[in-house]
This record gives sequence, structure tokens and C-alpha cells, in this order.
Amino acid sequence: MAITVINLSDPIATWVTKSNTISSNLGDLATLNDSASSLVAAINAANTGTVGTSRLAADAVTGAKIADDAINSEHLVDGSVDRVHLAADIIDGTKIADDVINSEHFVHGSIDAIHLASNSVTTVKINADAVTGAKIADDAINSEHYTDGSIDAVHLASNSVITAKIQNSAVTTDKINTDAVTNAKIAASAIQASQLATNAVETAKINSLAVTEPKIANDAIINRHLSNNIVTNSELADSSVAFSNIQSSVIKSTHFASVQTLQIQNTSGSVLKTIFGPGV
Repeated sequence: MAITVINLSDPIATWVTKSNTISSNLGDLATLNDSASSLVAAINAANTGTVGTSRLAADAVTGAKIADDAINSEHLVDGSVDRVHLAADIIDGTKIADDVINSEHFVHGSIDAIHLASNSVTTVKINADAVTGAKIADDAINSEHYTDGSIDAVHLASNSVITAKIQNSAVTTDKINTDAVTNAKIAASAIQASQLATNAVETAKINSLAVTEPKIANDAIINRHLSNNIVTNSELADSSVAFSNIQSSVIKSTHFASVQTLQIQNTSGSVLKTIFGPGV
């Protein structure tokens, strides 16, 4: 660098003329007025290579004037570093403060499974209807996952409800289809009198010889129930044939044994009829 010599006895205007070689570094020397000490300080700064802030014009310091690694954090004004000043991929995890990443900072679809910590997706993080069948692992659904009453007929596969799955007394009348109960479904001796409707037992349902004496009510058998000539001597009890049971003119002499006279009396002992036997 060439050194310009200025005598202190020279007037300020002469100093300005002689200092053309340093004016580009110092700015307009005329603004120094007549302060010799200020001008000397400026000249000394120019000759030593140091220039104070007050000597720099606006926008005078370009990138070419700044040495590598010369800019530190204290040289930066708060908020002066924008995204255009950042190189690609320069921001790593160590540069990001805790709790500063929010949902708006994520690109749509940028969160993959590898980014999620175990058990980090809780119920409140899942949208309604977001869990489809494809998201559920095999055998993952257990009884505690069902809401009471949530299983309908459409959810059951054919033949999926086996006997072991039905609670005792769970099958009520309204659950049984018409004609669904066949003979094979009825246990022996299961049907009692209370299960039979009135007049439900027809003739075809009664086995031969199934109606025994204890099954016949008193006075239940009347004339129309007896076939012709069905009552023989062995079926008649002693003294069971009363006068009113004998038709007129049906008793002949051949019906008598060795008796000579037969009297028919009523219950009070009055003689109703006298019949004479053979040899009378």
C-alpha cells in the first residue's frame, strides 16, 4: 500500500487533495472538518489496514471482503438468518430445540412406521373409522374389544355358533323357527302333560294297548264306546244286571237253571215281575 504524507500545517483542503489515494477507504474526508486529530486517526487507520465502523459506507462490505470463518453468532442480528441462507440438509437434530416441531412442519405423508416410537399411537391419535380390517392382525380381536350387543346375525359365519357357545336357557321360544324341533331334538320323557295342547293326542298317536285301566276316568266309557257283542259274561260283575237293563221278552225258560220261580224285585224289595220256570 502506498503511503500518502500529509503535513499537519497544511490546510484541510490541501489534506483532502493529497489523500485521494485513501479516500476510497475513508469516505468523504471533507466531513472531518478541521479536526487534525480526527484526520490523523483516519490516516493511521488507513495505513495500518484497520477501518472503524463509522468509516464504512452502507453496503461497502461485500462477501469478497469477509474472510472464511470470520462470521460468528455475535455478528448476526436476531432474525437475520432466513431459509435462503441455509444450505440443504444443514439442520440436523442437534440444531432443533425440544418441543418446537408441530404438525404444520410435517409434509403430508412424511411420517412412516420407523418414525414412531413403540406404543406412541394412542386412541386419541386415531381418526374415527381409520382402523379397517386390513389394519387388524389375525386373532387380535378378543371378547373385551366388543361392545355389548355389537355382534349381529350378519357378522356370524354359517355354522359358527356351536353348542358350547350357547349359554344355558339362552334359546327361548322366539329363537326357534317353526318346525325346527324334530323328533331327534326331543329327549326321551321330555314331553309332559303341560306341554300338550288340548285335543293334541289323536288316535293315531296312541299305541295299541297303551290305554290301560288307570288311564280311563270314572264314567268315561258310555254305550257308543262299546262294539256290538263286546260285553261277555266274564265282563259282567255279580248283580251288575238290573231290571232296567233287561229288554222285554228277552228272558226265556232256557235261561233258567233248576229254579221253578224267578222274582225280580226293585231295590226296595217290591216284586216287579215273577217268572215261572220249567215244571211249574
